[in-house]
Amino acid sequence: MAVSVAGLGRDYLYAKVAASVLGDIRYRMFHHLQRLSMDFYARAKTGDILSRFSGDLSAVEAAMTNALPWGVLPVLDVVANTVL
Repeated sequence: MAVSVAGLGRDYLYAKVAASVLGDIRYRMFHHLQRLSMDFYARAKTGDILSRFSGDLSAVEAAMTNALPWGVLPVLDVVANTVL
């Protein structure tokens, strides 16, 4: 029972951190695009810009999903073992 609750808490924490980071990246990208000149938009293809929002952010999300457990779980193991 305790393992299930801990796993649920862990998954919630991962989702919350990933959503927060990705939301911040999206916000910064949007505001950066708002500051670019019209000359940039005359040269850039719409598909390239949309690809950055969808493809690159998807890669960041996948990297965070895979890397977060590798960084957090060892720290939690050390804390749990120290307490025990």
